Amino acid sequence: MTENNYIAINTLQHYIFCPHQWGLMEIEQQWCENIFVVLGNLVHEKVDKPFLTENRNGLHISRSLPVYSHKYKIQGVCDVVEFIKNKKGAYIKQLEDNYIIKVVEYKRGKPKEFNQVNYADSIQLTAQMLCINEMFNINCEGFVYYASIGRRCKLNNFNELTNVVFNIVEEMTKFLQNNTVPPITNTSRCNGCSFKEICIPNAKTKLPFNSLIKHSWEEQFEKTT
Repeated sequence: MTENNYIAINTLQHYIFCPHQWGLMEIEQQWCENIFVVLGNLVHEKVDKPFLTENRNGLHISRSLPVYSHKYKIQGVCDVVEFIKNKKGAYIKQLEDNYIIKVVEYKRGKPKEFNQVNYADSIQLTAQMLCINEMFNINCEGFVYYASIGRRCKLNNFNELTNVVFNIVEEMTKFLQNNTVPPITNTSRCNGCSFKEICIPNAKTKLPFNSLIKHSWEEQFEKTT
């Protein structure tokens, strides 16, 4: 698998929300928008300016920074990456000094209760952090900025979520390699899904989260509670 074929980080949330929806988009190349998708895009307009950087007295801010991880076979773009000059940080060759790094992901909503259903934001941020750590040989910090409350929330369970990211990416890769769309699920989340009309959510075939991912998630979640 080449870097161009790595799993896109921004698709992890689609797979977590519904594997079938993800398959329709990534394998069958279908796409539908609803109000939630539009609002999410508006939030990102402020930060999605490719390769824009700025410097503020030892603070180097990079927006829409392309990132990748050969170890986890993922690639994507970070909304905002802050490089803060600090003698205790890692040496960053590109900036010719020592820095600590903070990754910031922007979301339109508000913090969600951390459980098996509401963890897509944390997984997406964890994947970005894995890339940054590998690229710069550093242990970065991660935050999700929620537009509805106007502040950042720090990710505190990075280590526990790393294995979950690995299992999800492995599962997605198998579907892609087999060119197979995951079977339909039918949950309460179908009501707000932009694919509701083409997905036929009332179909009899149902698929809960793959047992491998579910087992990994439950195991890791128990360690954080």
